[in-house]
Amino acid sequence: MRMAIPILAAAALLAGCGGRPEPRAVPSVTGERLDVAEALLDSAGLSYEVAGGGTFGVIARRRWQVCRQEPLPGREAAEVTLVIARSCNAVPPGRGGVVPDVEYQALDEAQDELLRAGLGWEIEAEGRIVVRSRWEVCDQEPAPGEWATTVELYVEREC
Repeated sequence: MRMAIPILAAAALLAGCGGRPEPRAVPSVTGERLDVAEALLDSAGLSYEVAGGGTFGVIARRRWQVCRQEPLPGREAAEVTLVIARSCNAVPPGRGGVVPDVEYQALDEAQDELLRAGLGWEIEAEGRIVVRSRWEVCDQEPAPGEWATTVELYVEREC
């Protein structure tokens, strides 16, 4: 009986820790090194995920730069997506360009291709995206070959 009380107390404590994080004001981290941006978001109490990173992923965080962030600075959010590249000078984000065909690609690969094209994106999905490589782009708007600054990606676990 003595062991049951501490175990029940620990279970009750952990049960209250599973809530959603509170939305907070998003700081500006665009243009920062990835390690600096992550530290700023940690200190602001925001979670984040990284989009991009190349074939081998991100190994040395100080060698990657945040080219774009979603949502934009000043907005309220619980999580921030950091779009990264080795150098943001190569492709100015949001300048617009010809939309590539990213249908039936894994979401992380599609985002990398849109970043290389200088395009932003919005994601429509039913459910919470945790591992982007496990989600597939089933449709996109505008169609490939059209000019745009932002592409709407409709993603599912499997098309």
